[in-house]
Amino acid sequence: MAFGMLATVYALVTQWGDYLSKPVVFGYGHAATVFLLSLGFALIAIAAQLPDIRRARIVCAIFALPTFVFSVSLVRFIFVALMASLYVAARKAPASHRRSILTLMMMVALATSAGILVRYDTWEILGKYIISDAVSAEEPVWTPEVRCGVTINNSIGVRTVLKGRGQGNPASRIFRAGTWPI
Repeated sequence: MAFGMLATVYALVTQWGDYLSKPVVFGYGHAATVFLLSLGFALIAIAAQLPDIRRARIVCAIFALPTFVFSVSLVRFIFVALMASLYVAARKAPASHRRSILTLMMMVALATSAGILVRYDTWEILGKYIISDAVSAEEPVWTPEVRCGVTINNSIGVRTVLKGRGQGNPASRIFRAGTWPI
């Protein structure tokens, strides 16, 4: 995970401001997600064994930087899953462990928020893709994006078209509607 974090930092620095939202590390656009997944498993395993708040603070100091780096990489769902897992762990843990796990949750929340703020402009663009279901009254200029109904850099829109929700959409005819395993 530490090596992956260093490679992700290098990719972020060299690809800052590129067309893609996530950095391409070792030729893969999902590498930061995989590295964050390993960090998440490590945090969950550590959370299950933290006996006191002092050790929790040490763990937070060690894992804060990697958490921040992967947040800057715009990995989204793994953070949600990690926080949900830590919440379940806190609910199931004895009272003496809860404070340690809540400390880890606070570190993840703060590091993630800081990473989002660093790339707020990109988060804003991605948010507009999610919220852009409103239809304009004006007739848009013809482009492949208008014709197919999807912006190439909008992963949610691409999945919607590929899944076959846009039955009348020319792009959905590329794949048989409803049979594409996404």
